[in-house]
Amino acid sequence: MDRYELIYKILKSIEQGKEPHWNDFGIDKEEFGLVAEHIKDNNLATNVTVSRGGLGNKVQIVFLNHSKLTSGGYDFIRKYEDS
Repeated sequence: MDRYELIYKILKSIEQGKEPHWNDFGIDKEEFGLVAEHIKDNNLATNVTVSRGGLGNKVQIVFLNHSKLTSGGYDFIRKYEDS
């Protein structure tokens, strides 16, 4: 699955009121954290937290509980579904 599709699936999960977890998508925690940071940095959803630390500043934990889509997140979903 490419990153664009992964962003879409995470956003759809948030839209459906679920709390996405990296195991749900068959990827590792680092990949999930990178995508969650992209979602946060591009203002696609609120309440997105990625905690990093240790050697290599690896992703330690990702919180998407109580996340809500922004208008940008809804636009992303609409554009993905229209393509």
